[in-house]
Amino acid sequence: MNIAVVPEVEAVIDEATATIEALDAKAWERTCEAECWSVAVTALHIALGLRRQASFIALARDGKAPFVFDWEATDALNARVAARGVPTKEAVRRELRKGRSRLLRLLDVMSEAQLRRVAVTYQGHEFDVERIVRRIVLPHTRGHLASIRAVARGSV
Repeated sequence: MNIAVVPEVEAVIDEATATIEALDAKAWERTCEAECWSVAVTALHIALGLRRQASFIALARDGKAPFVFDWEATDALNARVAARGVPTKEAVRRELRKGRSRLLRLLDVMSEAQLRRVAVTYQGHEFDVERIVRRIVLPHTRGHLASIRAVARGSV
């Protein structure tokens, strides 16, 4: 993949990991205003998001039909995860490691042709692998991380 993007992905996941590690038990259970989820669920959402986004990228690597993104289905999935309750910090760590490993391993082995394959469609728009990384992976992680940081600072 573009040499500039992989370090950026690594850095944002490292930021998320460090931020989550620094949270105390009180912050872990507080609510992120934008998501209306606890910090713990929001942190898990970041981790599971990496794995889900990697699954879209794997479709492109394998030359399969792109994932057809649907907000209603995504919201239902997020609601099911949130309904499971507050995950432990260890569970979130584990999911972050899995998401990081899967995503970076995929990006590392993909050819230029695979990177240009459409991996997701949404309302008639096509997202190739690089666009998924730049327009979904990075903003998704940064956005939810900002919510967690706001709670950690006590500003929420």
